[in-house]
Amino acid sequence: QDIAGGVMIAGARDWASIGVEYEGLIKHQKRGSIAARELAYVIKGSLHNPQEIIDRTVEWVRKNISYKNIPFGGHAVVPANSGETLKRRWGDCKDKSLLAHEILATLGIPSHLVLVSLKEPVSTALPTIHQFDHMILYIPKGEKYREQYVDLTELGGVKRPVPYGLEGGAALV
Repeated sequence: QDIAGGVMIAGARDWASIGVEYEGLIKHQKRGSIAARELAYVIKGSLHNPQEIIDRTVEWVRKNISYKNIPFGGHAVVPANSGETLKRRWGDCKDKSLLAHEILATLGIPSHLVLVSLKEPVSTALPTIHQFDHMILYIPKGEKYREQYVDLTELGGVKRPVPYGLEGGAALV
């Protein structure tokens, strides 16, 4: 139950500018660490089917990078670089999503970091990054793999097209 009202002020006029601003904020973290690139080929192994490579990447990140929620400070918005995440073997949703994104990019599979809200519905009339509290990965449909939204913090399978509880919600891709 909400016992105190709140006010949210947004300076941006549209969602596209929010996306561009956020991309600028995190671009220094998206530098493709050597460790992530090397890991990509270890995960791929002898696989050639892109869907199997995606599934194996998601499974590896879920099993080998422990989830730790970091709700405060600069890290609440900006992910750690993938080299740091691999070194410490833990990360929050942003860290795990960025690591999977970089592994897939190394192997030629495009993906996008996506901000979503798990707690409250997003007001599309109020463009601000502060409405989002979680990051997932979007993999657009390819010639040999299906479109999918992947929550790297879920411990379950990767077969759902949209993670449980996010159907119909707003997302910033």
